[in-house]
Amino acid sequence: MNSYRIERPVKWEGEIRKSGSLEATADDAAPLIKSGALVLISETTNDNVPPSVSDDGTAGSDVPDQQAPQAGEAGQEEPPTPETPPEEPVSDAVQIGFATVNGESVPLEDLLVKDLEAIAKDKEIDGYYKLLKADLVEAIKAEQAKVSA
Repeated sequence: MNSYRIERPVKWEGEIRKSGSLEATADDAAPLIKSGALVLISETTNDNVPPSVSDDGTAGSDVPDQQAPQAGEAGQEEPPTPETPPEEPVSDAVQIGFATVNGESVPLEDLLVKDLEAIAKDKEIDGYYKLLKADLVEAIKAEQAKVSA
């Protein structure tokens, strides 16, 4: 599992998260990274092995310390570099009238009012909290059109 910082509201495990961080596998987070909603904070090298704890309660390892091979030694490969998000994040403004939820493009009309309000707040639309659902959808579409123009 890797740690990711939330940059834009995301729907994760059935709830909308607007800020903070979350733990996810690289495969699950990839679409949200691509959309610019998540940014990698830290990467765990082995998702299957939990950290062990020694008898004194401190984190330890069941494997004795071994000297790490130096990059460039015979038969050794360079460690993979973590993926970096695109410099210009892809946002829900790419398709007017759609938002990215869990890596999928969803029509704004299919979202709940609270989800539309989160998007409107993120886009700094004045008075979004007073608008009805249809008006929220139109206001977000208008903002998307401005950004994509």
